[in-house]
Amino acid sequence: MKRFQLKNIAILVLVLANACLIAVLLHRHYQQTIAQERATQEIITLFATQGVTLAPSFVLWEEPLNSLELEADSNLQHAIAQALLNDEFTVSTATDGSAYYQSPSGTVSFSPDGTLEAYGVLGDDTALAFIQDFCQTYGYDNLMVISDGETTTATATLTYRGTLVTGLSVTFTLVSNRLTSVIGTVLPQTHSSVGAEAQVSCLTALSRFLAARRTTGAVVSTVTDVTACYTFSSTPNAPMSLQPQWIVQTDNGTYYVDAFSAQVQYG
Repeated sequence: MKRFQLKNIAILVLVLANACLIAVLLHRHYQQTIAQERATQEIITLFATQGVTLAPSFVLWEEPLNSLELEADSNLQHAIAQALLNDEFTVSTATDGSAYYQSPSGTVSFSPDGTLEAYGVLGDDTALAFIQDFCQTYGYDNLMVISDGETTTATATLTYRGTLVTGLSVTFTLVSNRLTSVIGTVLPQTHSSVGAEAQVSCLTALSRFLAARRTTGAVVSTVTDVTACYTFSSTPNAPMSLQPQWIVQTDNGTYYVDAFSAQVQYG
């Protein structure tokens, strides 16, 4: 009987300990939520005093990204060449590390910094459908198509795992509904190493943007969106690197805030 009572007491102690732990976690979450709401209201009020409205749709608590270093992926290059070339191809590598894929229908080249160039009779005869599938498969977004009847140009922005990489894109050219060239940047969707974690939060980025607006006298009345993104850099030692930024969309252009230095740059 005593053993049974001791067992029940032990279970009760564990239940009470778990309940206390849950209560502490809920209290901390509540305090964090209150602090976030207070900070959000403060930044909204700060912007309002400067005559700028913050749209309520975006998330002010999105985490900054890490810097990343990427390495060329020969399997990815092979798959892209296979998709673009209609025949069996040969592969060669230059002294600078560039890879060349050649077939009777065209050529595809990849530079160490991710530059992609392809020329010839490429893809298949579905043209635009092929381009849409290509973009979905290899990380391109916001496809825009312009045509003058004979020549069609399609351009898409580059993403890394769904996150925009500013300034990088791919352009497809079609003549008589056949794909004749693909020029742009291709990035492997896996990274070789992770760099330092950015310290500039979304709220700090907004504050720095507001200060830059005041200093430059830029005419901005509404901030419509703030999101984390990457900017691309290339050096001999690190041919493909992604550095974190914040994109601040306004009613009068786009601003970029470096997630390390907090430096603000207009679009």
